[in-house]
Amino acid sequence: MPDMLEEVARETIDRLLKELPVEKRLEGLTPEQRVQGLPAEKRLEGLTPEQRVQGLSAETLRELLEKLEGNGASPKPE
Repeated sequence: MPDMLEEVARETIDRLLKELPVEKRLEGLTPEQRVQGLPAEKRLEGLTPEQRVQGLSAETLRELLEKLEGNGASPKPE
């Protein structure tokens, strides 16, 4: 009997989750949990270049700039 009750509860939860709108299902999740599993390209979509490099140290930014300049790329878009 407990197995049957557990199965009914699991099926009910699954059905309710499928019926809930996405916004409701995402409530309570941290930003990290919300983007978990997304490829980097998707996580960066919609961010400005300034937002993309916001957490980088000055040293890392210098290294990236040197790398860009070494590849012949212009550091500023024209």
